[in-house]
Amino acid sequence: MLMHRNRSRRKQHWPTGLYEQNGYYKFLRVDGTTKGLGRNKTEAFKAAQWYNSKYRLTVPVDHIEAPNLNQSNVHNDITLSLFISLFQAEIIPDLEWSESYLKNQNILLNTILKSNLSDMRLDEIQLSHISSFLNNRTPRMYNRYRSLLILLYKHAIDRGLVSENIPIRKLKAKEGTRRRMRLSKQLFIKIRDTAPVWLKNAMNLSLQTSQGRLEVANMKTTDISDGLLHVTRKKVESHEHANIAIPVSGLLADAINDCNDGIKSPFLVHKILRNRNEASLNKREHFTQVTPEQITREFTKIVRSMPEFQNLPEGVSPPTFHEIRSLSIYLMEAQGYDAQKIACHSKREMTDHYKKGHSKEYIKIEHIDVNLE
Repeated sequence: MLMHRNRSRRKQHWPTGLYEQNGYYKFLRVDGTTKGLGRNKTEAFKAAQWYNSKYRLTVPVDHIEAPNLNQSNVHNDITLSLFISLFQAEIIPDLEWSESYLKNQNILLNTILKSNLSDMRLDEIQLSHISSFLNNRTPRMYNRYRSLLILLYKHAIDRGLVSENIPIRKLKAKEGTRRRMRLSKQLFIKIRDTAPVWLKNAMNLSLQTSQGRLEVANMKTTDISDGLLHVTRKKVESHEHANIAIPVSGLLADAINDCNDGIKSPFLVHKILRNRNEASLNKREHFTQVTPEQITREFTKIVRSMPEFQNLPEGVSPPTFHEIRSLSIYLMEAQGYDAQKIACHSKREMTDHYKKGHSKEYIKIEHIDVNLE
């Protein structure tokens, strides 16, 4: 069976093959394939225990036993798909990726698993095979797949499965510069006036806290205590500057009060989920929770319907929900406040980057008389 990393002390009692990443449970079968088990811990344990009692015997029933990656005589039999299963189950949990980044990387991994590379042995994949997979992709996606393949091979080398990182020999594609259109106060108001109530609440919370869609979607009523809204910036949550407490007063208090619409929900931004199927519920802690993806979709739909964002210049993209964070930082600094802490930026340069593009910046210089005498 597959080589497992040592369990932490608090997970020593977990069923064999069961892993958890950002609250989502995943199970590794004896044949190296994986199965998502949702976010319910009790149900995930039951499913894992049932499977292990039925199949994880000395000789697995109805399954092909996966090779032991410690045995040198099986290294040549390891396919890319088998190694990706190991990568997802054993290596990714140690990489401490954010939930959103993990989701994006798994989408890329699933595309690789559907490609011709999937069933090829690691030792038979050549540069020409990598080139065929990467060709005809946009420069941005080319580089994303290239980076992920390089990472996979780094770990395969670390485990002694291959001796060379083939994908790193591919040159990085040159990406064309594309500029995101900044969001002005006037456009913010116009979009908000068109938005449904739950998106209006999300926009107001983002503007008053300088947080992105992931933080806004996860704000709970229990995050408010002692007159403070406690927020953790997910993208940098391992850093000390990621945790902030914002005084609930003024317009932020108004934005929070607007969320009290009579619907019982632990989340500030919420709506009634119409389609309560298992897949939808597994994405949420509560059936009223609005996901970050819903925020993006609804905001983008409104933006695309507005004449202000039609026929933009070449290389300019319409604003996304994330631009509210940029607008918030710009407006706070325009009022004389330092927005670095509320934005959870470790460096001042990043705060300055968010401010750029909202207005023309002039460099003040010393006047010099040009004397003709």
